[in-house]
Amino acid sequence: MNEKKSSTVRRRVCRVAASMTIAGEQDTSVHIGAATTGEPAVAVRIGTMLIYVEDTKALTSLVEAIVGASVVGDRIFGEDRAADTRRAGAWKAMHSRNRHYA
Repeated sequence: MNEKKSSTVRRRVCRVAASMTIAGEQDTSVHIGAATTGEPAVAVRIGTMLIYVEDTKALTSLVEAIVGASVVGDRIFGEDRAADTRRAGAWKAMHSRNRHYA
């Protein structure tokens, strides 16, 4: 009866559940920041919201969500919406490189 049980617990952490509504052009930045663990992380700021991305799986999830939002945005706002933004070239390049996520 002294069997050892093995556990395959995955590390999935979201420390804060938040909702944010944005409209209009937002200031953004991306840099290397320090996560709550003290390890380096990707720090993404959109407006006043700051997201710390602590590993590659989390980064992939974030990229998939943003690319998915772009696909939905194309349907809602029209595919030419990016032409009206000051970052249109960079956005289109990122969107094209990551279309396989959608």
